[in-house]
Amino acid sequence: MIVNEAAYEPGLQDRLKAVRSALGLSSVQLSKSIDIEPYQWERFESGDVLPSIGVISSVGRKYRVSKEYLVFGAGDLFTDEGRHFANQTIRDRLISLRGERTAYSFAKLCGIGLPTYEAIENGTKEASIKQIRRIAEATGVGEKWLLTGDEKAKDYPVNDDLIAFLDAHPEIRKGLWNQIGKPEELDKKLKERRMALGLTQKQVAELIGVQRVTIVEIEAGGHRKDYALMDKVRRWVDSESVADG
Repeated sequence: MIVNEAAYEPGLQDRLKAVRSALGLSSVQLSKSIDIEPYQWERFESGDVLPSIGVISSVGRKYRVSKEYLVFGAGDLFTDEGRHFANQTIRDRLISLRGERTAYSFAKLCGIGLPTYEAIENGTKEASIKQIRRIAEATGVGEKWLLTGDEKAKDYPVNDDLIAFLDAHPEIRKGLWNQIGKPEELDKKLKERRMALGLTQKQVAELIGVQRVTIVEIEAGGHRKDYALMDKVRRWVDSESVADG
């Protein structure tokens, strides 16, 4: 769906509020999650400023919100894939994390005062980014999971401890990059294998299940930050035979 800001149907600010309310996020939490400043989101919700299509796309991508709903006010708020976000909030995830522990012991573990924690769990107070970070560090889960419910971000989080460890161990970083597939290594291998098999870029893209532009960009040395996609291409390059198309 390619549109510009002029296509927005009236009432966009109300739809933005509805999205945030359904997600159970504060304006600070939502804005930080899509890399904009809180005051910018607040101006979007007040109707003083229209968000760019890039902002709309970021909200849609991260929270599986329907772009048709945001832009045109049509259809359901969430896509089928994203309905779980509407059914689970930060409060629900905190309750699941606490489990059988008392609110007192859990609050103490996280370094948060009991009244504050109880207010957050009861839904009468919004958790700050600092409090989310404390809870994540104390329980070993990802901040992103607490904020968004993204299950892939729950376990083995990318936090400051992991980054510090990787900074101190270049040999491990090298191994991880080899698994991801460095573009400067993958571009040559991809082209060599494709040429050896006598395939076009389009044919390779169809075999792997990616867009042709992906193959073009990788062969040109482009650094794509979609590591899952890069790994998919790398595994085809390293495979012994061409999969059935």
